[in-house]
Amino acid sequence: MVGISTAQNIVNVLPAVQLMVNSFLFVETDFATKQNWSNGSSDVLKKRKINVLEPLFLAEDDNTNLAKIVSQLIQRLEIYPNVNFNLGGGQKMHSIALWDCFAARSANFSNDSACYIDQTTKKIFTFRFENGRLKTTEVNIQSKLNAIEIFEIFGFEVTDDGESFYGNHSQNIEEVKDYTKYQDFRTFISQSFKTTENVKDQAFTLTEIKAMFGHDKVKALKDKIESSITSIKKDDNSVSINKRQYDDQFYNCILKTIKEQILIPTSIFGNEFELDEDELIQLFKIRNPICNTKTLGNALGSTFGIYFEKILIQRIQTILNSNNHIIITALSNLKIKRGNDNAEYDVVLVTNQGTLIVLDAKTDDFTKKDEDARNYNLLASAGAYAKFIPVYLFYSEDLSQGNLSQSIKVKIKDSSINRKPYLTFNTDENNKEIEIENIKIKLNPINEILEILKLK
Repeated sequence: MVGISTAQNIVNVLPAVQLMVNSFLFVETDFATKQNWSNGSSDVLKKRKINVLEPLFLAEDDNTNLAKIVSQLIQRLEIYPNVNFNLGGGQKMHSIALWDCFAARSANFSNDSACYIDQTTKKIFTFRFENGRLKTTEVNIQSKLNAIEIFEIFGFEVTDDGESFYGNHSQNIEEVKDYTKYQDFRTFISQSFKTTENVKDQAFTLTEIKAMFGHDKVKALKDKIESSITSIKKDDNSVSINKRQYDDQFYNCILKTIKEQILIPTSIFGNEFELDEDELIQLFKIRNPICNTKTLGNALGSTFGIYFEKILIQRIQTILNSNNHIIITALSNLKIKRGNDNAEYDVVLVTNQGTLIVLDAKTDDFTKKDEDARNYNLLASAGAYAKFIPVYLFYSEDLSQGNLSQSIKVKIKDSSINRKPYLTFNTDENNKEIEIENIKIKLNPINEILEILKLK
C-alpha cells in the first residue's frame, strides 16, 4: 500500500491493517518529515508485521509538481506487481498524483487497486479497473486497533493503559453503591463543593478584610511568609531576597491564608441539613452530619471525584453488557503523554471503526482551562477519530433546589447553545426537556449513550 503521510495517519493505518497488506510506503513532504507524522504510524504497522519501506520524500520545490510526483512513484513501484493506492490523506495534489499513478499502471498491473476510508459512512471503498472500466466495492470498517495503538499513531505515549472493564482481558470492576440517585446525597455534594462558588465573584472592602483577620490568622500569615523566605535562603545562604521575590511570596501567602483560614471554614464547615433516606443515614451514621468533604470522603472511602468515576465506569459496563454495540474495548484511568502534555481519562471506549470515545466525570467545581486542556490533548492526538464527552452529575429535578451546582448548570447550558456533546446522570425520563435561564434544553442521559453517539 502507498499512502500520503498526514497529521491524521490513522487513515493510512486502518485500511492497511484491515486489508492485510504486507508492506507500506509513505509519501512524505518536507513538512511531514519535520513534524514526524509517520513515526508513530510506522511503529504500529511494524508491530502488526507490516514492512514499512523507506519513504518517498518530496522536495519542497516538487511538492506541487504533479508530473514529477507521478514519475517518481511509477519508478519506485516498478518491482511491485500488486499495489493499493490509499487516497485518504495529504493534500489534494498528492491524492491526484496517487490516482494518476494507479490509472497509469492499471494496463500492466491488473491487480492494482485504490482505496478510500470514509468515516461518514464507516466504510472502506476499493476501486479497480476491469476491462478499462472502473469498478467500486465497499466493506464496513472493522478495526482491530486498540487504544494504545491509536494514541501511538498520533504521537502519544500511553504511560498507563489503565484497566479494562469490557471486551478482551476485562477485569472485574469494584462494585460501589450508587448514592447519586438520592437527592439528599446530591445536595450534600453541592454543599461540599461550594468552596469557591459563593466567594469567587465577591468583592470585599478594606474594613471587611481587616475584620476577617483576627490575631490567630495574622500569626498564621506571618508564619507562612517567614517559612517561604527561609525556604528560598536554604538553597544559598548568601542569596539576597529582592523586592519581586519578596512580593511574590508575600501575596501568595496572603491568598493561601485567605483560602485556608477564611473562605473554606465559612463556606463549607458551617452548613448542615437533615438526611431523610435510610441508606444515607446508615452511610453517614448520624442524622445531621456537618457538610464537609472530609466527612464525605470518610463515608465513601475515597474522594467524591473518584467515587463518581467508579459510578460512571459501573454504569457504562452495565450498558455495554446489556446491549448490542460497536464498542470492542473499554478502559478506565488511561494516561497519555506527548512532550510536556499529559492527560488522564476516566473512561476510554474503543470502537470497531477505529474511533475513541472519552468520557470524563464532572462533579462540580472545575475550571474551563482543565476541560479545554484535556479536550485539546485528545483532539490533537486523534482528531476526527475521537470524541471528548464530559458526563455531568445533574438531575433535572434539582433545578428547583437552591443547592444545585451553578457551575454544572452553566456548563450544560453552554454546551447546548454551542452544540457541544455532553451526557448527564439524570432521571429515568429519558431525553427530558428542561429550561435553564429561558433556554430550552434537551438532556442527554447516560443510559442513552449508544443511541446519542450512534454506537449501535
